[in-house]
Amino acid sequence: MGEKLKKMAGVDMVGVPYPGDGPIVTDLLGGHLKTGFLSGANAKKATETGRARMLAVASTKRSLLLPSVPTFAEAGLDGFDRESWGKLFVPTGTPPAVVAQIAREVTRIVNAADVQDRFASLGLVGTGGTPAATLQDVQSDYVYWVRLIKEFGLLAKP
Repeated sequence: MGEKLKKMAGVDMVGVPYPGDGPIVTDLLGGHLKTGFLSGANAKKATETGRARMLAVASTKRSLLLPSVPTFAEAGLDGFDRESWGKLFVPTGTPPAVVAQIAREVTRIVNAADVQDRFASLGLVGTGGTPAATLQDVQSDYVYWVRLIKEFGLLAKP
């Protein structure tokens, strides 16, 4: 996403891979980074210190956790809206009836009021769904990321 932001916004940045939000927050608040991509919950925590500010969220709609922060589209960078997601997977060969039952149960649990409240407190939206919808999401993201990896020449060199 950093490479895409560089191209769309016409800014010069150096991409630095980090193993997660914790080290990014540490380096951002410590003045070792000028910018970084964070999850909503960690961005909110960093902002609450008074030493960082959020510029935009990379989603199609404003975050429930960060309603005052514009989307990239609202900030003038239309098309910078790839949201992260979490999915539940099972081993190949799991009987379809079992897969369907797991999907129904996960959807039921995710839609429970207390789970929705917890998700909202983390800036997440939980929906559950069908195995077919999950497959479609994975395939769509695969196509998207492969295209970006090729566009920016980010393939590993042998």
